[in-house]
Amino acid sequence: MDKSNFFIIINSLDKGGAERIASEFSFFLEKQGFSVIFLLTDNNIIRYKLPVTSKVIKLPLSKYIKVLFPLVVIVQAIYIRLYFGTNFKAISFLHRANIVNGLSSVFSKRVIIVSERSLFSKSYQGIKYFLMKILLKILFIRVHKIIAISQVVKVELQTYFKVHSSKIEVIHNPINTQEFKFNKEKDRLYDDIQGINFCTVSRLIELKRVDLVIDLFNRILKIFPKSKLHILGDGDCKQKLIEQVRALNIQKDVIFYGNVDNVYSTLKKSNIFLFASSFESFGNVVLEAISSGLPVIYSSNLNSIKEIFSESNNLSLSFNEKINDKDIKAIIKFIETLDFESFKQERKRLLNNFDSNTIFKKYLNQLNT
Repeated sequence: MDKSNFFIIINSLDKGGAERIASEFSFFLEKQGFSVIFLLTDNNIIRYKLPVTSKVIKLPLSKYIKVLFPLVVIVQAIYIRLYFGTNFKAISFLHRANIVNGLSSVFSKRVIIVSERSLFSKSYQGIKYFLMKILLKILFIRVHKIIAISQVVKVELQTYFKVHSSKIEVIHNPINTQEFKFNKEKDRLYDDIQGINFCTVSRLIELKRVDLVIDLFNRILKIFPKSKLHILGDGDCKQKLIEQVRALNIQKDVIFYGNVDNVYSTLKKSNIFLFASSFESFGNVVLEAISSGLPVIYSSNLNSIKEIFSESNNLSLSFNEKINDKDIKAIIKFIETLDFESFKQERKRLLNNFDSNTIFKKYLNQLNT
């Protein structure tokens, strides 16, 4: 197959869910015969593997994009138009990159595909909210297709921007099952000697509600003593969470790891994943936990997590945010009666829905619609 340029426009290739997808998508594109060119709107930090044949270009004025946002995106869009023309395929990730993508295509017939990965109503406040809403409204008029990573994001696009459903394609994030894989053999969750290893992965900020995870673990610990809670991640609330653990007198049962490079190494040693974020546009860490063989217990407000599990009843259990006695009894029953053979079968069916090749083919197909 003749090689042709495929542009991935993104803020950076630093740590993040969109950056991970962009990295994995680039390897898929290379196999399809494309020469991948990354255009970075913000910085040239690269923390993900990229194809050796790919190129990374830092767009002009990138270090000023946060303070001179409207001006810089216009300059970057003009740069793309002048240097690369309009005869190429492209997908952009994240709001700033999406706007640059849209502006660079003005007065052309180039198909514009953008990926929406966040809940707009939760992402901005004050003047930024109104500025981004105006810019994104203009963008969404121009685009041919918006890839929404969940039905929750699709509803937001329809509610806040009045985007017609025909313009939105829900394509979930893929999971790299080679990195997060189930290699444990067990027939029960609870070990009388070692207890249960619970785990959560999150930025330690208020909206992630790790304090609620700690409260839940503390109540479960009374039923399953000798259990441990492994907390992966860092953030502004870390000290507050440490003080919460001390106040509950469970310091020996809760381990803070900070940011770790290999999340999988801790997931594979754990038994159950706990999650209680205020909101999630998708929930990559939940999918990674399932792939690693962990049942998931999550707060019932997370509709995007319910979307992942669909009709499954062996892989997960939701609990009320106020954590009443009924929830605790349901969690105990879930732990004591989980059927691992059914769990493995359901896990296999679920992961088939999030296969990378299948999902990236859907990405590519959007450019041909």
